[in-house]
Amino acid sequence: MNKEEKGKRKARAEDAEEMAYLNLLVPNVELSTGCSPSHLPGGPPSEEAQALSHRILSLMHTSQLISMDDMRVWHHPNPTQPPLPSPSPPSETSPSNPPTSMSLDIPNDPEDDTTSPQTPTVRAYWTLHITLLVLSLSGPPFATLWTALIAALRNTRLPLAWWDADANTVLCSPAISSAKPLTLNGLPMAMGFGVFEAGPPGGLVSSTQQAKEKEKEEGKEN
Repeated sequence: MNKEEKGKRKARAEDAEEMAYLNLLVPNVELSTGCSPSHLPGGPPSEEAQALSHRILSLMHTSQLISMDDMRVWHHPNPTQPPLPSPSPPSETSPSNPPTSMSLDIPNDPEDDTTSPQTPTVRAYWTLHITLLVLSLSGPPFATLWTALIAALRNTRLPLAWWDADANTVLCSPAISSAKPLTLNGLPMAMGFGVFEAGPPGGLVSSTQQAKEKEKEEGKEN
């Protein structure tokens, strides 16, 4: 492994630690949808739902799935290099459709700010709230939930956002053309498997079927 590859891996590990520290990923598995008799609608989150949410969050961090660069909102103080989108059609920038504001303000302390006035700084972060709804539960759901998560993230686009010093908040462009897709590091997949034991000639039987046949044989003997 060369130095460049080691540097990239170290940077990704540091970004994953920062993302976990700031709690920028908030997955939530919802089983209270009537997906099974044990998960009735309107009930509180079950232990299984909370365990699945935690497993998904842990795997997102350990796999370093999302790039930290996509989550940062920068402030560019140099007016000659504004991070604004290219001119949009009148329908997208009309007075009735101004840039939207979002509550992502994490301002730096002016007393602790030792950077140059012309140096771009990170002033806020995106937070991804991910809700996974289970409509039918008839087996281990983790692999299906993870596949749905990957499919959703591959189609997620974040609006162009920048820090407005005058408004002291973050603004987002309403132009769809300026939205940026998430950068996913690889394509980790979760897979499930089943274990079958060899049965009589002509096919395979599961351990459950073997147990039932054994009970029948014991009942005949008695």
